[in-house]
Amino acid sequence: MLPGLRTTDTQYRFLPPSDQPLTGHGQCRVILGDFCEELAVKILSSRKYHAFRFRTDSRATYCPDIGIKRRLPGCEYGLIKHFLEVKSVGLTNATFIYEGRLKKDANFAQSHSLSYLLFHHTASVNLCRSADELRALFLSKLQAIYLLPLSSILDAAATVPITDLNSKYGHSHTNPTYGQGRRLPLLLLLAYEHVKIEVRQAWELF
Repeated sequence: MLPGLRTTDTQYRFLPPSDQPLTGHGQCRVILGDFCEELAVKILSSRKYHAFRFRTDSRATYCPDIGIKRRLPGCEYGLIKHFLEVKSVGLTNATFIYEGRLKKDANFAQSHSLSYLLFHHTASVNLCRSADELRALFLSKLQAIYLLPLSSILDAAATVPITDLNSKYGHSHTNPTYGQGRRLPLLLLLAYEHVKIEVRQAWELF
């Protein structure tokens, strides 16, 4: 079961008002994650395809970030053709993915088309005082956008060890290691199949 679609008035309770002070790096990650999904929808939507966001719903068996449908005559949409996970790669030049997520991805991809969309930026988020400043700096420091099929993510992940990413994430007495995952350097990921998207397209959207 997939979650419902995200609309402009749902699931923004964790995002501060645009002009309010930021409270820490964790909040910056939430804001950038939301902004990257918003940007992805704008970049991937076209005359032929409609991209949209999903809500996060614990009742769903799998929660992708983005879905893509083909536009049909009469403003009707066809079936979902592709699903995307959206991640950012910052100054560390690496992203991390929890092991539990990779397993869910692999299971979902057995019957669906799934890829990762990576936004590579060099923004120093600690320099920003508000969400507006953070988004503006992110756009100005956006280096590249990469689309990778899940097979590339899984192949790269198989070459690096599992490590503790967040001991409290998903931790329970029945699954004590759910906070483990893999740190994936961007250079490693780009050694596998990928497509680079022009950054200029992103700048022109805002």
